[in-house]
Amino acid sequence: MKICTKCRVPKPATTEFFYRSRHRLESRCKQCRYAVNRAHLRTNRHKPVVLSPTLLDRFWSSVQKTERCWLWIRTKNSDGYGQFWNGRHLVAAHRFAWEILRGPIPEGMNVLHKCDTPPCVNAFECLFLGTQKDNAYDMIQKGRANRNPPSGDNHPWRKNPELVRRGEFHPMARLKACDIHLIRAAYKRKHGVTKEIARQFGVNPKTIQAIVARRSWKHI
Repeated sequence: MKICTKCRVPKPATTEFFYRSRHRLESRCKQCRYAVNRAHLRTNRHKPVVLSPTLLDRFWSSVQKTERCWLWIRTKNSDGYGQFWNGRHLVAAHRFAWEILRGPIPEGMNVLHKCDTPPCVNAFECLFLGTQKDNAYDMIQKGRANRNPPSGDNHPWRKNPELVRRGEFHPMARLKACDIHLIRAAYKRKHGVTKEIARQFGVNPKTIQAIVARRSWKHI
């Protein structure tokens, strides 16, 4: 058992009740940590972000400038748009670039791309403000409104599987490919003892079950 330092309630010392930080469990339970994070967001949601030199240096060090586009080379979402941690929450890199170079974004307005390059953050030449209606109209005018998206063997991920961030290359992955082989081998030796295996690798027992049943990590 492990006592949470905030609520002082003893709970099982497993990843089901405590997050794992590096090689040990955190001192606060998941429920208390979630409550603290939500309170922090409510308190700081509307406070302006201080554009310190360190923050700006960290942002521009992630930008690679070409003749026209300034490409974001760090974390991107599934649509290819850059993501940046501004010290308070995760924001779109092109929106953050607009606020730095052009000023605040009016409420209800989007930052759109003239160059149709999602990672671009060049607020002077490639970005402009518009409503969601303007965004949809711009998408139709440029021929990007596909009412019948490709599926099956025609899907881009099927044609270019190397573009899919899977396995240990996924940003949320906590295991590596070598761990998957060890987990499946351990499950064959100790059939049904998922909790013990999960404790050994620092993950949830449901994760072990999904790996063994090949609902996840199917490519290995």
